[in-house]
Amino acid sequence: MAKDMLLTVRMDAKLHRAFMDAAHALDRPASQVARDLVRGFVQRQSRTVEFEEAMRRHEARLAQDVPQGTEEEYLAFLAEKVRLGREDIAAGRTVSHEQVVAEGEARRAELLKRLGKR
Repeated sequence: MAKDMLLTVRMDAKLHRAFMDAAHALDRPASQVARDLVRGFVQRQSRTVEFEEAMRRHEARLAQDVPQGTEEEYLAFLAEKVRLGREDIAAGRTVSHEQVVAEGEARRAELLKRLGKR
């Protein structure tokens, strides 16, 4: 990768000395450590942006399911959801609490992995 851009960073002398000492302790040039730090920041920020976009898409889908109208229309919407849920139960189309928890934990672990938290 070509290194043709320069980034100037101002910091106090104590922080600069600590950074230089830490880079030296790793036997690495300070510029390489700085590039790694910047690269890591960019990657984390990218994952954060992707996650926030996914959440916005999810919220938009949820908003489409909720009718905009009167309270009477909303109560009718809820009653229909309950009726459909009862039909599912009667037909055996259910999922156990344990399965829901397991799937939720798996999703959470995957999201954390994608965000670099694990």
